[in-house]
Amino acid sequence: MLKNNQSLISVIIPAYNHATLLQRALKSLQLQTYTHWEAIVVDNHSTDNTEEVIAFFADERIRHLKVHNNGIIAISRNKGIEAANGSLIAFLDADDWWSSAKLEKSLQLLETNQMDLVYHDLWFVRDLQRPEKEKLKTRVFKGSIFLSLLQKGNTVINSSVVVRKDILVRAGMLDENPQIIASEDYDLWIRTALVTDKFIRHPECLGYYWYGGENLSKNRNFSQAGNIILGKYRQQLSSADLRRAEGYLDYLQAIYYIKEKDKKTAGKFLIKSVIKANIVIKLKALYRLFLFK
Repeated sequence: MLKNNQSLISVIIPAYNHATLLQRALKSLQLQTYTHWEAIVVDNHSTDNTEEVIAFFADERIRHLKVHNNGIIAISRNKGIEAANGSLIAFLDADDWWSSAKLEKSLQLLETNQMDLVYHDLWFVRDLQRPEKEKLKTRVFKGSIFLSLLQKGNTVINSSVVVRKDILVRAGMLDENPQIIASEDYDLWIRTALVTDKFIRHPECLGYYWYGGENLSKNRNFSQAGNIILGKYRQQLSSADLRRAEGYLDYLQAIYYIKEKDKKTAGKFLIKSVIKANIVIKLKALYRLFLFK
């Protein structure tokens, strides 16, 4: 059991008109076995009963910070990080929640292995009656984390992360560019990987990712934000590495068009991905092409 005189963990929770869901997230915090935390609810001036929900908990560890983020969630997260008193930052979206040992087990793994960032799988919840049926899976990094993220995609789930605050500051915090909304965390992990390679994956599934309501990730063409993000790092890549990163973006384009039921366009991007991407994405693209037959 970790002692409460160890690191203060600041939990950043952006919120906007999600009072009922926020209540579930805060309840999961109060049930944590590691109790030396503070929560900063960064509220985009909600018009529902968010304030009442926070007041209901009557917990001095829960702080309420109001900001106008103009629909850019990165602004809320940055404000939360800036206001944090802890040396460690944990991210929790208002519609997600954690298992009771999440903070304790994350911190234990982080400190025992002298790492800078810990992440893990989350249960992917579509139905509250069956919350532990499907996993939102992550992967263990091998080799360059920077290249792996660019060439194989994001594997670091925002609501699973505990990271050292000074590392986020050195990485430049979250990019508030509205053109990369819903991908700003992916960009942050890429820049974090340029600061440190001390990422570690916890083998357990320590929380829940809610997919039952509105979600910024639904029906989104992530290749558009991906192209903007890749443009920031082109000069740091060899021609071969850049080609593999572009192959991954071709795969994302294909996935978008598959969801749009445009098999012809999807097929074109899958072929491009097979030609350019690394072996992992190449095999995924080939499998998708096989399904078309």
